[in-house]
Amino acid sequence: MFDELRAVGDRVDDVTDRASATASPCQSHDPDLWFSTTRSELTKAMMLCRSCPRSQRCFLDALDREETAGVWGGRYLVDGKIAALPGIRIPSPGRLRLPAS
Repeated sequence: MFDELRAVGDRVDDVTDRASATASPCQSHDPDLWFSTTRSELTKAMMLCRSCPRSQRCFLDALDREETAGVWGGRYLVDGKIAALPGIRIPSPGRLRLPAS
């Protein structure tokens, strides 16, 4: 799957890359936002990233560079893998389990 995404990313015109880089959210917001440890800030970073025209390319470049942490291309990486955001998780109620009689 990543090879297919890379092929699409490689076809992006260099001029478009340069133009979008100046308009990228990561260029106009506090860099610490993308490496925060709080769920609310990471959620904001992911939302900003997903609105960026370079988000797919950014994510693939982060994988190529073997980035270990942070928000890249709208995805949160921990130890170089996509991870769930930190914080409280409310478990799904799932199937109702009744106590054995």
